[in-house]
Amino acid sequence: MNDDLKQSGSTTTSQATTSLEQVKTGRVLDFTWAPNANTTTTIVSADFVDYKVDTAQGSPTGDSHSIARFTYVQGKGGGQISQLFLEEMRAGVRANTQIGLMVGRKWVLDPNGEVSGSIGTYVVEQFDDMRASVNYVGSFARVFADPRMVSYHAGGHVHTNVSITGSRPLTMSDSGKSMLVISDTDVTLTIGDDVIEGFKVNLIQAAAGKINIAVSSSHVIYSNAGSRTHTLNPLDELKVSTFPFGPVFLAFRVRPTA
Repeated sequence: MNDDLKQSGSTTTSQATTSLEQVKTGRVLDFTWAPNANTTTTIVSADFVDYKVDTAQGSPTGDSHSIARFTYVQGKGGGQISQLFLEEMRAGVRANTQIGLMVGRKWVLDPNGEVSGSIGTYVVEQFDDMRASVNYVGSFARVFADPRMVSYHAGGHVHTNVSITGSRPLTMSDSGKSMLVISDTDVTLTIGDDVIEGFKVNLIQAAAGKINIAVSSSHVIYSNAGSRTHTLNPLDELKVSTFPFGPVFLAFRVRPTA
């Protein structure tokens, strides 16, 4: 380890925290951008990590890997910790300032004209399957508690509600949509091998034609209506969800009686 880069510290404070200034108990970067004129082309960063892996003399392959930023958080001492956040990004606005768009985290790749070489697969986010080796965690969750949350998929387009009139495959680009199925004859929607876990779609029978779900051999259907895989009457709803290793769950909701 390069001792010139090493920093260490600790605190024993247990006072009530009433301001963000009191949160600054470890390393603090206090930086202000105060442009001296209006600008439309300036980019400024408060914290910039310029990290390079130089393979001129050797290539790290196999189990070797490189980490540009590593955060390791531990609980120790034998006591109780009710909440521990690995990372928190907080935003605010003051003095009637107007912000058109604020992005919590953005991933960007250099354009083709600036690179030479290739990337086999770019994984935006990865959470490994640790069921066999990590049994001290009761459950994992991804929580979006605000009902205003909108998810973007399929090339950056908001999944708006759509209407369909005939049989067709369901693909990952349909995930998150509500579909109004308008047909006088029965419609079959097929979930193929390309549909993986996490897929969700809401289907509504809008005419006489029933909605039937079919799946490829890599999937298995589980239905809250037993062996039934189709709607029954106009305005019946069907929610379809997929899970790891192939299960497809059909949750039927029938139109209530008047």
